[in-house]
Amino acid sequence: MKILHISDIHYRQSYESCEKGYKAVLYRMQSPLEPLGRCLAQAREAYPDLDCLLISGDLTEDGTAQDYAQLRQFIEDQVGGLPVVVTLGNHDNKASFYQGWLGQEPSSEPYNCVAHFGDTAIISWDTSVQGNPDGIITPQQMQWLKDAFAQIQDRHIILMTHHHFMEHQASVPAIPDQKEFPELLRDRQIDCLLCGHTHHKFAYFYGDVPYYTVDGMSFYADLLMNGAVRFRETYGYNYYKIDDGMVSEHRTATFNTGKVLDTMFW
Repeated sequence: MKILHISDIHYRQSYESCEKGYKAVLYRMQSPLEPLGRCLAQAREAYPDLDCLLISGDLTEDGTAQDYAQLRQFIEDQVGGLPVVVTLGNHDNKASFYQGWLGQEPSSEPYNCVAHFGDTAIISWDTSVQGNPDGIITPQQMQWLKDAFAQIQDRHIILMTHHHFMEHQASVPAIPDQKEFPELLRDRQIDCLLCGHTHHKFAYFYGDVPYYTVDGMSFYADLLMNGAVRFRETYGYNYYKIDDGMVSEHRTATFNTGKVLDTMFW
């Protein structure tokens, strides 16, 4: 199985004019559709036989239904009939997502799904709460995941969330309340665990499970020695080839425009 993984697009048709702070970062960066289009075109040329595109959250920046509809149409125009599986992040607006991306009635419910590709099941598991940057694992969401694992039975599993699980990979906190999670993964055929949120590539193991975070499609924040945070315009994607339950190939493409969007004390 061959997978393209992107994350953290933070798309809006327009951003609020602002001179300082996080909103200034959004206002000064290029439209995420520009790097998104370049990455999708390059990846499709480099890997013409992809099986799916995975997007691990923050599709928009508190977007409207129209923002989601436009983003989905843009992506579909770029990738043709390639299946797309998404999860939601803390900047996503669930009601707008349900309406604009899915064409359903607005809802505040978590968005979870299972997509089947041959003997592999890709699970999109929603750890997001809009406005809560660190995410959350609720008892209801944990039960949903247990039920999904039970229904999948002997299939290989790729598990995708938005929030990261490893404290040492970034200066922003990992998702809290992971007590049950490692035990739940044990003795399952988990090919890999994929996430976004940190806007920076990372590869390690979560227990025995291969674990990958992908660059964002918008910006990255560097923590400087004086405690300031520098926001740079960077973007990228990951590619995975999975054979018989093993990640046999992992490639990362990272691009840096050289543009500093802002530096601030967070």
